[in-house]
Amino acid sequence: MANNTGGALLGVAAVVALSAWAWRQDGGAVWGWLKANGRYVLTAELAFALLFLLWVWVRANNPSITATEKPMEFAFFNSASTSPVYPPLDPWLSGFSISYYYFGYVMVSVVGRLAAVPEAIGFNLAIAWLVAGSGLGAFGLVYNLIASQREKIGAVGWTLALLAFVALPLAGNGEMALEVAYGRGWGSEATWAWLDMQDLRPEGVGRPRFLDSEGNPSSSWWWWRASRVIREYHLGGRVEDGLTPIAEFPGFSFVLGDMHPHVLALPFAFLSLALALQWFLWASGGAEGQRGGGAEERRSVFQSAIRVPHFAFLALTAIIIGGLSFLNTWDVLIHPSCWVAAYALGRWRAEGRLTEQIWGEAAVLGVGFVLSAYLLYLPFYLGFRSQAGAPFILPMLMRPTRLVHFLIIFGMPLLAIVPFVVANAVGGKRGRWQTWLSWFIGLPLALLAIKLLWSWLIASNPAGYGTVTNLANEVGAILPPLPTTGGGWGWGAQAVAALLPAVLSARLTYIALTIFLSALVATAVWLWQGELGTGDKGQGTNAGSSAPLLPRSPLLPSFSSSSSPAPSSPSAPNMST
Repeated sequence: MANNTGGALLGVAAVVALSAWAWRQDGGAVWGWLKANGRYVLTAELAFALLFLLWVWVRANNPSITATEKPMEFAFFNSASTSPVYPPLDPWLSGFSISYYYFGYVMVSVVGRLAAVPEAIGFNLAIAWLVAGSGLGAFGLVYNLIASQREKIGAVGWTLALLAFVALPLAGNGEMALEVAYGRGWGSEATWAWLDMQDLRPEGVGRPRFLDSEGNPSSSWWWWRASRVIREYHLGGRVEDGLTPIAEFPGFSFVLGDMHPHVLALPFAFLSLALALQWFLWASGGAEGQRGGGAEERRSVFQSAIRVPHFAFLALTAIIIGGLSFLNTWDVLIHPSCWVAAYALGRWRAEGRLTEQIWGEAAVLGVGFVLSAYLLYLPFYLGFRSQAGAPFILPMLMRPTRLVHFLIIFGMPLLAIVPFVVANAVGGKRGRWQTWLSWFIGLPLALLAIKLLWSWLIASNPAGYGTVTNLANEVGAILPPLPTTGGGWGWGAQAVAALLPAVLSARLTYIALTIFLSALVATAVWLWQGELGTGDKGQGTNAGSSAPLLPRSPLLPSFSSSSSPAPSSPSAPNMST
């Protein structure tokens, strides 16, 4: 298929033909779903159109494709649009192809070609689509989450769904509030020194970049600092000025007009989370899962073929995860893990306990997801060569993130998560205290063990010798002499042992974030166990029970699930044969 308008039209014709075939197979169910959920569909379409038009106006007032990485993104966009062959030709290295996850550029370039607009206009229209598509993904996910638990979504459900729609493209992190406080001279020097943020320190610039000596706005780039909150330190105490952790968020990328792969993948990341919700509902025997068979019909994957609501659903799952890895390869492990976890939690909820069979089924599904996604997008992987590897992908060998910096970055979602968990811990059902303690202690120890193992692998690799040696010199650790034949596994183990005291010292000095996250995860598992009623005998609910999807909270309305889906639930149409 040629990379031109004719090829794009041929692709559209293929999609139309497949859609017509699917409609003939079960069009009545789709039409019935549309009639039952007309209000939801119209609201979603209207919300998308309004946000899309709003951001078209924003980009029309700032259409430049300059600064930061936008020239690179525009080059890839043009290459995907005009290249006569695929993989697209590299815009810098003549005769080479792009070795990058470029699927997002392919999609937006094809849509731009079909719309008959120049690449520069197509680039800015694609930014508006990303804003509206991501907001719509958040809206649909929240709406379906609530609809899966009650027959009528009500005013509260609509409000929360629309709040998610608006919050995703607009919400940021706490740096903006601190920026205003710093610019107005609020707070003592000791407070700003304790926060120790980029350019918000007494020893840094005298004023923030958006104010001149008269206190008037002087630059339009002051908001950039919101994406660079953490000031990095080496284990030895040296400031790392050239390596600043990036804490970008959707609102930042949308204002910047960024078309990096992690932004292009945002709408599809929400689609992936919606699929994870669907896997959970099916595995737990509710909503569409009711048609996939309850606990009696759902056999082990070791006893029969993998049981899914429908083969088409499994195919869609594989297509989405493969597409996400093609869109942004860093997502390749995150989203399959979400699906596997959703399936395991659903099975746990259905059976009342987490059994070895559930672990086995989840493992088989995870392997199946990854393999099928790889095979579906094999041409991309055959030509893909990443520069990310040892010693570039290393364990965290800097000072651990401070709790205050973590709260500045993730404070907004935590404003909902922490009160919800605390309210349930105080007034809801709880599991055994041994469960909480085992997760609180075991989780950080398990992560530390993984870090040590990975450090050992890096230290035993010749590509990592220099990094390990430099780190040892910085913290004053004494390494054994490097053998003339190479370090090997023995030298790597000795190097890790020599560096371990410095690593543990830093972890214990800045342990607040570890305690906070471990307690949060342990409490969530503890509450989950309590809601399932899992006692010492492992008795719990089954697939047909009315156990709520989320723990009960006095802060939220009571969302109770039932064994049959709500008639107006906007879950996927009937996928059963």
